[in-house]
Amino acid sequence: MIQLLKESGYLGCKNGVEKDVVIKFLENHPDLIKEWLIYSLDKRTSIGWYLLCEDSVWTVGYLNHGGREKEHKFISGFEACAIFIINEIKQLAKNAI
Repeated sequence: MIQLLKESGYLGCKNGVEKDVVIKFLENHPDLIKEWLIYSLDKRTSIGWYLLCEDSVWTVGYLNHGGREKEHKFISGFEACAIFIINEIKQLAKNAI
């Protein structure tokens, strides 16, 4: 993932990625939401951002040594996934430096 960030030019982008741009992209490619959900579930880490969907309610939060923090609930999978992606790539970018 860090290599993809480097190749994308994201690390050189001062303003990052805007939520509305990511939402629009996901609306045009809704199949990617499932892929990001699978990615989140497969991370196998005790620290980091996660994306969950339970009973049509989407949750984005931060897992910190087994405890959930910063949880936000969403009705829109597009918005939840966009927030997850932005938080995840910001975290990865910090690790890439």
